[in-house]
Amino acid sequence: MSSALYSVRMLWNGHAGLAKADGVTVNLEDWPSAALPGLDVADLDFAPEVRSCTVRERTGAWREMSAAERESVHAWLVGMAAAARRFINGGV
Repeated sequence: MSSALYSVRMLWNGHAGLAKADGVTVNLEDWPSAALPGLDVADLDFAPEVRSCTVRERTGAWREMSAAERESVHAWLVGMAAAARRFINGGV
């Protein structure tokens, strides 16, 4: 499904992805390890608006994200959007 349908979204396919929150969308060329510290993420599909939040670590199968993992990804997305907005506005 198109990421345009969601206000909050994060996708990662092991090589590339996207991060979207608060009206800001950023293409990901590298996995942002700060989004889920301590996990070796291979794939991620985060769409909390439709209660679809799954992750696959390199050594495992797809699984539902824990509440703490969902909170971590959401906090990273909000921070990413704020940082992107500051950059776009010249540091303001």
